[in-house]
Amino acid sequence: MIKTITYPINNLPITNKLLEQFITKFWEEIFISIKDTHHLLILCKVQFSDSEQGYRTLGHLRKCNFSDKELFIDYLIQRLGILSDSYITHSISNFTFSYLIQIIIIS
Repeated sequence: MIKTITYPINNLPITNKLLEQFITKFWEEIFISIKDTHHLLILCKVQFSDSEQGYRTLGHLRKCNFSDKELFIDYLIQRLGILSDSYITHSISNFTFSYLIQIIIIS
């Protein structure tokens, strides 16, 4: 089942530091208890403070193990660098992570 967790932000523009902070928070809250036996399929979205801008995804759905946190952060920072300026000039009200927990099968 797909789950979501949303973190409110005080209407700030996205920065690399802010993105890293919320990914780390997500990793600590969700991944820490399942890190050795599961991986996640993760999608990160932002909700703009201006309701006309709505929600936007920062990247594609990614499959991550617990040890992939830095790779996931680097991927989203790179994506943020190539997306339109609206991601970094308009303020954000929420980060939302949609995720699916999958069992790691070792053969």
